[in-house]
Amino acid sequence: MLLLAPASRALRHLALGALLALGAAPVPGLVASAHAAAASVPVVLPAGQKAEDWADALAARGLVAVRGPLAQTGPGVVIVDQRDYWVMTIRDRTGQAQSVNVAPAGSASEREDLLFYLSTFLGPAPEEAPPAPVALGRPPP
Repeated sequence: MLLLAPASRALRHLALGALLALGAAPVPGLVASAHAAAASVPVVLPAGQKAEDWADALAARGLVAVRGPLAQTGPGVVIVDQRDYWVMTIRDRTGQAQSVNVAPAGSASEREDLLFYLSTFLGPAPEEAPPAPVALGRPPP
């Protein structure tokens, strides 16, 4: 499990740059590394929700809490509180958007379940390219 801690000033600056490229401002103190921020899918949490309560569950799914609005392209999620239910608007990695109504998540377990459900709409995470092969010379005679 990835535990997130307040990052150094330089690291926060790098992470902020990565998230701003996605069109969103990160929630302070929740970015573990610039690499993690760049690879994460931004999620705008419902009003009144504490990002710290979601941090572990978000990190486990490759997601990061941000303050909207989201960029016009790329994957992203906005969760809006409609009093009795939440509306999750999800843009997957191919650019397709859809909305689903879900029950509000009040406990850590419910947040994990909701994020698992949400992640099924995003599609598979892109795989990192394997390292380039290294050319080796002939061994000495």
